[in-house]
Amino acid sequence: MSAIRARIWRYRAKWKSQGFCGYFGVATSSGGDFDAVEAVVRRQKPDFLQVNYSLADRAAEKRVIPAAAAVDRPAVCPQSALPRAAGAKAAGMGR
Repeated sequence: MSAIRARIWRYRAKWKSQGFCGYFGVATSSGGDFDAVEAVVRRQKPDFLQVNYSLADRAAEKRVIPAAAAVDRPAVCPQSALPRAAGAKAAGMGR
């Protein structure tokens, strides 16, 4: 974790108490970040985790989603449950 990000984590409680932010979380769209994200979730216990997850890419369910559950934090997965092409076909838009 970079020095800048480490400083931000130190200030998060202060910022939340001052109303600067309501929640402090971690988000990634790259499976290559999962090692670092898992470590941050377990160590810093952010308010939430946002991570890509779909039936086509289920890597998040192996480590980062369980890490969030282990520290009692919600995991938000904004991606569609279907791959884009399959979702388009299911919706009648693809051929």
